[in-house]
Parts: sequence; C-alpha cells; structure tokens
Amino acid sequence: MTTPTTTISLLDIQNEFGGTAPISLAEYYAGGGLVGNPPPTSIYQTGPIPTSGTNSLGNYRGLGAAFIFNDIIGGATGNLLAYNLSSRAIAAGWNGSVALKATITDND
Repeated sequence: MTTPTTTISLLDIQNEFGGTAPISLAEYYAGGGLVGNPPPTSIYQTGPIPTSGTNSLGNYRGLGAAFIFNDIIGGATGNLLAYNLSSRAIAAGWNGSVALKATITDND
C-alpha cells in the first residue's frame, strides 16, 4: 500500500508507517522510530522525507513503507537452491508484514 498522491492527511501517514494517536508529523522523520533511513541499507524506504527540520504532508505523497534488503550468497554463505528469503530478511530486521524489496546476488 502507499499513501495518496494528491490530498494526504496525518491519518494516511499513520496508516502506512504506524504509530498511535495523537498523530504528530514529528514522529515521521526519516531515521526516527517509525520511518527508517533512506536506502541502500536494510531499512524502510523513505523517499523525500527529511531527517530533521522543516517537514510537510507533501513529503509523504505516494510513498509506501518497504523493507529494503540486499543480500549476497554463494561460497561460504550457501547456495541459491537452499536459500530462504523470508528467513534471511527477518534476520536482517524485516518485520514480515511491510512490503519487502529484495535484491539477491549469487556469487557462485
């Protein structure tokens, strides 16, 4: 799911990224507890959301929470036939419910 691309509310942001009432935009800075840091590391996708300072509802239009997961396998880490994406992503911090955007590189 993603937030609306036109008119957006605090409730739309809360529904996408989590949190509880009362809703404050200050809860949704990138790098905060509800919205992680921008990719490429294994965290939540944030797009144009600032880490501090001026923030506005418009920064959240059309965004969706997704766990970005990049993994390399082969050699000592195993082979692609025995690979379990879900288990590896959960071990890296994915909660199993938000969208998962994964890139798997096989070095064999």
